[in-house]
Amino acid sequence: EKEAIAKAALRFVHPYSVICIDSGTTAHTFSRFLPDNIPLSVITSNLMTAVELSDKENIQTYLIGGMLYHRTKSIMTDSKEILAQHRADAAFISARAFRIPGGAFEHTYPLVETKRALVSIAKKVILLIDHTKCEHVSLCSSIPLNMIDVIITDNKTSPEIRTKAAALKKEVIVVNPDSNYTSQT
Repeated sequence: EKEAIAKAALRFVHPYSVICIDSGTTAHTFSRFLPDNIPLSVITSNLMTAVELSDKENIQTYLIGGMLYHRTKSIMTDSKEILAQHRADAAFISARAFRIPGGAFEHTYPLVETKRALVSIAKKVILLIDHTKCEHVSLCSSIPLNMIDVIITDNKTSPEIRTKAAALKKEVIVVNPDSNYTSQT
């Protein structure tokens, strides 16, 4: 599911874009599929994403500063003010849990602050979540639903969730990992 979701998210990447990629596993999977043949700038909190992109010469990678969170191999930013000086076309965010009407949730506060900082500089917020994250909550609210523009998920996500999100004017993209078929609401 993560790979299919990641590939579907590529439609929001254009030459000379500035994009943010957070520390989640689905967001990291997305970074693996970024094309090497177009110039991009990537702002990320994920060490593994930065390493992944280090071999792609057309991608300028900016790793935000802060403390290393060992569990996710990501940086918990302490430089929100510096990050706020940047602008991004899109932020690709994953989450521990997702629920309507709450939005995205995380399991630790430092992750929340970093995700919010990345989202705050982006024109468009794209949530990358598989069905296992839906209709759950976690300890911390991270990205409220009203800040999410696009939800990319897999076909095992319940139709009720997809319909609710679409009714709230969220663009919903559903991928079928078995056939690589993508539909949009």
